[in-house]
Amino acid sequence: MSTPPAKTAVDQKSGKSTDAYKLLQICRKIFVNNSENFVSFTESKKVCDVQLRTQEEKEEQTPKVQKNILELKAQSKAFAEELRLFATLDVQKPGESLESICDQLSQYIIAIRQLLTVHQQSSSTDTALANALLTDDTLILLTGFLEHFYFDAGRDMTLIIKFLFEFYKHDTTAYMEQHITYLPGLFKGYECTNNEHIAHWCGSIIRQCARQEVLCQYMLHHADVYNFFVYVRGNRFEVASDAFSTFALILTKHKGMATQFLLDNFETFEKRQWMEELVSCRTYVTIRQSLNVLRDILTDRANFKVMMKYINDIQCLEILLFLMLAKKKRDRIKNDCWDIFKIFILNPKKTDAVRKELFTKKAKILKSLDEVKHSPEVEKVKVILTNLEDVCSAV
Repeated sequence: MSTPPAKTAVDQKSGKSTDAYKLLQICRKIFVNNSENFVSFTESKKVCDVQLRTQEEKEEQTPKVQKNILELKAQSKAFAEELRLFATLDVQKPGESLESICDQLSQYIIAIRQLLTVHQQSSSTDTALANALLTDDTLILLTGFLEHFYFDAGRDMTLIIKFLFEFYKHDTTAYMEQHITYLPGLFKGYECTNNEHIAHWCGSIIRQCARQEVLCQYMLHHADVYNFFVYVRGNRFEVASDAFSTFALILTKHKGMATQFLLDNFETFEKRQWMEELVSCRTYVTIRQSLNVLRDILTDRANFKVMMKYINDIQCLEILLFLMLAKKKRDRIKNDCWDIFKIFILNPKKTDAVRKELFTKKAKILKSLDEVKHSPEVEKVKVILTNLEDVCSAV
């Protein structure tokens, strides 16, 4: 049996155009089913315009009246924009190219977000929209076209998902769980070097999903989660920072699950990747962010076993001391190191390897502690270090 030929770029684009057209028809149906909102917007604009004229005709234009006029003008403009969008969508024809179809999809996304925003108090309208979006593959497929959307549409796509998680948490979580294999694909948003907005949109959606434990567990245990060690060291500061926020949330949101993951993957994840790739890198911001997240993990009581494993590891101590004692490292990095280093010192059951390393570099450590902000804790650490010679001699 012959092997079918691989899809060419043209075939892939044609397939994506077909998917986009199907989504366009779905969004058009959602819009038509809620077309009564056109009348709602029209009436609301009329009421708003009448109130605006009443305020403008007042003889005494007090600051309060002027403020009301500005607010009513803004509302009237918003209603006018919504009516224009509805009118445009009502007469548009489906395009033939992927770009044309996605342009129309973008406008539908904006319109759907506006419907959700206007009718937050109307459960029947919200429920109808939520059910339509959470049917089949509609919502998850829409996220696959983020790179083709307008800026406003991409932003509104994230707001729609946020709205669904906020008001329809159970249904949205169940839907995402059914399509859970799609979630790691959102990680690739951080690889879009030509459009950093896509990274922010994907990051926002990942964070919404990560707040639900069943979704977070799948993402944390997926092999692609290790790609974050690359994303957080990217050249674009905004994208790298967004990736770090997402990564930190996945690692810290659900403590019991995260603790077990860190224990099971200590050598490959926390020691080799976190300490050797992030803490030891040359980027100032990455070092500080990785140290701060590491400190939060180690000082959380839920992660006691992780902390004990960490402070008994000689290689982790060596990397930390390298940052603390390096002359060219900035003071803020040294202070961040101190927050973690003191855990090593205050541990009453140090391993022989850790005690030997501390004793060998005792003089340098004591000197570096003079640069740390003085506190009773610093003085306690100094006392322990000073008396460390007797402990080593006894051994």
